[in-house]
Amino acid sequence: MKYLIVLFCCSLFFITSCMMHRHTVGNGPIGNDRNVVVFSQATEVYVGWGAVSLGRPSLDLPSHGNYQIKTAANIVDKLVDFFTFGFVSSRTIQILVYRDEPIYPADSPINRSDNY
Repeated sequence: MKYLIVLFCCSLFFITSCMMHRHTVGNGPIGNDRNVVVFSQATEVYVGWGAVSLGRPSLDLPSHGNYQIKTAANIVDKLVDFFTFGFVSSRTIQILVYRDEPIYPADSPINRSDNY
């Protein structure tokens, strides 16, 4: 019985929930649309059980302003969390856009007005 209590307490330390947040900007994709592609992606890393961020990732944004920000913990993020006992954790941030829209970055030469 004592072994089961210790095992249960240890499993609570390692088990973390799946987390996903979606924020739609403009007329960006809503929900799980099949007509969506990843425009840019980055990983944000935390130490001290999430208390301190190790920098903010820089993501490209589409020039049309219609996109969705998806923040989630994937399997690689969970493995990092598991093997460091939660001291180091990470999450993946993706910028999603519709497949049929032009997806030039906001700072690309095509979108700059100073080229002409």
